[in-house]
Amino acid sequence: MRFVFTKLFYALLAVALVPISLSWGRPMLAWVAVTYDLIIIAVAVFDAWNSKLPKAVSIERHFGGRFAVGAETDVRIEIANHTTRDISVILKDEYPPQMQLFGSREARVEVEAQTSAQFLYGLKPPKRGQFSFGRIAVRHLSRWRLAWCQTTAGEAITVKVYPNMRRAREAELRALGTRSFVAARRKSQWRGEGRDFESLRDYVLGDEMRHISWTATARRGKLVTR
Repeated sequence: MRFVFTKLFYALLAVALVPISLSWGRPMLAWVAVTYDLIIIAVAVFDAWNSKLPKAVSIERHFGGRFAVGAETDVRIEIANHTTRDISVILKDEYPPQMQLFGSREARVEVEAQTSAQFLYGLKPPKRGQFSFGRIAVRHLSRWRLAWCQTTAGEAITVKVYPNMRRAREAELRALGTRSFVAARRKSQWRGEGRDFESLRDYVLGDEMRHISWTATARRGKLVTR
């Protein structure tokens, strides 16, 4: 198991500096400091090797929906602690690097006994296709809090990115709106010659002969047009 020491470990290790600073002319104090440091290192290594992540702690990755081109999708990391003690974990998800990241894919989470917690981040895929998620890197604090033990959780998974149907629908609605506007303009009435009768007036040079009202012309004794 891989692990790294905590700040508490280094603080305890630094306590040995006190007898070392007083060891001038007292060699025995130097040996006491060295012995103390060796004991602290041995205890920390033992603590790390005996602090495996309990099976009653589950860490899972969930998605807010299916991935679509150009749309942000939530990625949720859930930690369920079914043990009788509180745990402290640092999680770092391995997401597809081709996707645009929103938020942080890394978080430190304190989970009390018999409870659960989660953190979120977002991803936006740039194109269609298949993208792979790796496992979740986990660091959990050892029982005596002297080391961060490193392991992995969750499963590697491949997700499929689909076309963005919402954007396609919006484009379709815009296109329909444009066609409706053009159709409305084509159907609009333009001022010109109609077939409905409005009034009579004297004939003017340039009027068409077919618009002359011969009955009104006979009655008035001059050319009259409709």
